Amino acid sequence: MSLSELPEGALPLGPDNYYTKGMIDNVWVGIIEYHRTPQGWCGGWVPFNVHPHANDAHWTVNSLEPLDLSPSLLCTICGNHGFIREGRWVPA
Repeated sequence: MSLSELPEGALPLGPDNYYTKGMIDNVWVGIIEYHRTPQGWCGGWVPFNVHPHANDAHWTVNSLEPLDLSPSLLCTICGNHGFIREGRWVPA
């Protein structure tokens, strides 16, 4: 995914890293994670293990507030790699 601007309401994780909540029937089932690249904003869908359509790729929610997921997130588009720990982006 490539965007020229972040969507309104994106929540900060740290410098140049944000997310929006993915909701289905008022249940938080994943996030869309965004990070800045030299070409603009990049990112992708990160389904939680509670999502019924997570297939093989899903992330364990250690905490929703502050957001803490495992394992790490690796962008298949640009290679950005890091963890979301205690509501903050931690580069890998």
